[in-house]
Amino acid sequence: MASPEVLDFARLLAPISGENPAGRPLREEIAHDAVYYVLKDARSAARAAERSLAFADTDDANPARPQPKIDPPDWRPILELAPKVLAEESKDLEVTGWLIEALVRRHGYAGLRDGIRLARELVEKFWDNLYPLPDEEGVATRVAPLAALNGVEADGVLIDPIQNMPITEATTGRAFGVAAYRQAVEVDQIADPEKKAQRIAHGAASMEEVREAIRGTSRDFYRNLLDDVAACLEEWEKLGRALDERCGRGPDGFPAAPPTSNVRNVLQACQDTIKQIARDVLGTDAPAETGASVAPSAAGGVSAAASGPPTLSGPIRSRDDAFRLLLEVADFFKRTEPHSLVSYRLEETVRLGRMSLPELLSELIPEPNALVEVMKMVGVRPKSDPKSS
Repeated sequence: MASPEVLDFARLLAPISGENPAGRPLREEIAHDAVYYVLKDARSAARAAERSLAFADTDDANPARPQPKIDPPDWRPILELAPKVLAEESKDLEVTGWLIEALVRRHGYAGLRDGIRLARELVEKFWDNLYPLPDEEGVATRVAPLAALNGVEADGVLIDPIQNMPITEATTGRAFGVAAYRQAVEVDQIADPEKKAQRIAHGAASMEEVREAIRGTSRDFYRNLLDDVAACLEEWEKLGRALDERCGRGPDGFPAAPPTSNVRNVLQACQDTIKQIARDVLGTDAPAETGASVAPSAAGGVSAAASGPPTLSGPIRSRDDAFRLLLEVADFFKRTEPHSLVSYRLEETVRLGRMSLPELLSELIPEPNALVEVMKMVGVRPKSDPKSS
């Protein structure tokens, strides 16, 4: 069963007024205490605090040296103010994007699911008047806040937070995300005890800590978590389709909707990891994976395969099977030859392989005119191309 809703959709999606269903443009009010700038500053402050904490956690300086006090990130102003703005003042995708960022920090996968759903329903119901309005750049200005979530030529602002959302309960005093789990796997492979202890002293989780947290996490937590992740993927795909339908094509003849593959790929990778680590906790309730199986449990109660990705048994039966196998090989090289480029090349191959053809070509061929010619050569013609009619 998926987690309960964390947003009041009826309130957030109600028209603001009969004359102006999408409300007013927030950016026209330029006072420093205007609500748009209050939200923008709150988001900037929270992100800056996160960066400072991340830098402090990875600093290799002497741990005995006094460290400056860093206030924790505070996303509460956005969680409190953004819904009020969206319900009463303006249907705005930038405010929605900031709210999604805050929801991920507060509510994890349930927050991401509901935030994406909110963005989708705003697009579906208020598109003609949705803020920010298109300008000389066309629809790109309107969807830029959603493009920032996914990223265009680099990872978007959701990628790291998704990997940090808890995938265990905090029964041992600390909940772990996918990023911490992967870091623990990496630390577990360090042969030098002194180097391993140094990594742990600087904040890396040990595999023993993660396994204990997994064992202490309830079956209901993992059932709900897997349902939430599946719902995130479903809502993200729906949002992508809604944007494709409304954004149409740009002047170059190619889709004007923002890319969605980065968020989709990281959610799929997190889903695979959760299925893997939860298998022993869920037992017979564990979701089946076509053509994949996990090694039998070790004495500790957590699968011996919990330090690596799921292992395929039998023939490859699907693209997902093939991608999982490539990621397993990549993980092997990452653990045994961390200096090697092999693991990164394989992971990049899987990332590209999960893209649609237009997304792939757009990434590989940045020059617009050359991209048009290649798309014509492979038979994917822009609608504006006369040969396609």
